[in-house]
Amino acid sequence: MKIRASLLMMILTGSLAATAAEPPAFRYKPLAKGDSAEQEAEMRMDFQLEVLSEGESLMKSKLKFQMSELSRQNILEANQDGPTKVRIHYVKLEETETSDEGTQSTVNPRQGKTFIVGFTPEGLQITDEKGATIGLEDRAELEDEFDSLGQRDPLCDYLAGKTLSEGQKIDDAVIRDSILGSSFESDGVTLDELTLQFRKFKSSGGSRIGIFEAKMKISGVVEESLKVSAEFKGEIEVATEGCRLLQVEMSGPLQMSGTQEVEGMVLEMRAQGTGRFEIKAKYK
Repeated sequence: MKIRASLLMMILTGSLAATAAEPPAFRYKPLAKGDSAEQEAEMRMDFQLEVLSEGESLMKSKLKFQMSELSRQNILEANQDGPTKVRIHYVKLEETETSDEGTQSTVNPRQGKTFIVGFTPEGLQITDEKGATIGLEDRAELEDEFDSLGQRDPLCDYLAGKTLSEGQKIDDAVIRDSILGSSFESDGVTLDELTLQFRKFKSSGGSRIGIFEAKMKISGVVEESLKVSAEFKGEIEVATEGCRLLQVEMSGPLQMSGTQEVEGMVLEMRAQGTGRFEIKAKYK
C-alpha cells in the first residue's frame, strides 16, 4: 500500500530535520552504509456496508480489514543524501478480512523473502538476495515502495537550519512535494489537504523527541465507480538525534459510495467507518 511504502522511505532517508528554538536542535543525519532499520506497521479499516437496489436495503454487513508488516532493512550503499542501495527482508506481511461470513487471512508472497534494491540514474535495479531476476508482481510492489530511493526529501532542505516554535505549521507546498505528501496519492485518489504542525518536545529513554501534529483529507474514485473520502489526524514522532522517524499514528472517518452492476441489477453501495494506521521504527 502506498502510504506504508512511502513511510518506509521516510524511515530510510530520515526525512524530518530542523533547528529548534529549544535545545537540543534536530540534527539531520541520513542513514549511512552499514546502518539498519526495522519497521513494524499495522493498518486497519472497520466499516458498515449497506447494499441497496432502487432505494431498498438488500444487505447490511460489518467489514474489517487489517494489514500487518514487519520488515528489516540494511543499508548497503549511501551518499550524502541517504541510502542508494538497500537489502530488505520481509519477516511478516499479512492481510486479514473479517465479515459476517467469517475471517479470511492472506499471506503476501514476499513474506520470508529478501530483496536488493539499488538506485541508478536509469531506474531501480531490483533482484533477490542472490542477484537473480524477480517476478513482475514483486518488482511492481518494490518499485512502489522505493520510488524515492537515492533522492533527498525536500522536507529536509526546508526544515534544516530553521527554528520551530509550538504551533508552527510547515509550508504546504513543501509537504506536498515531500515523500510524506506523495504517500497519500495513488491511482484515482488525490490529496486534498495535508498539514504538519510542530507541537512540542518530549523525553523518552534518554532521548529527545519532537512531536508533530498531522492532518489530511483525501478523496477519489476507485474500482471505476466507487467514490471514497477520508479525514485522518494524528501524530508523528521524530528523534532529535539524526532526525529519525520513530512513530506515526493517524486515524479518522472514511466513507465510500457508488453503484455497480451485478447480473443485470444496478446496486447502490454505501459504507461508513474508521481507518487507522501505525508505523514504528527502530535503528541500529
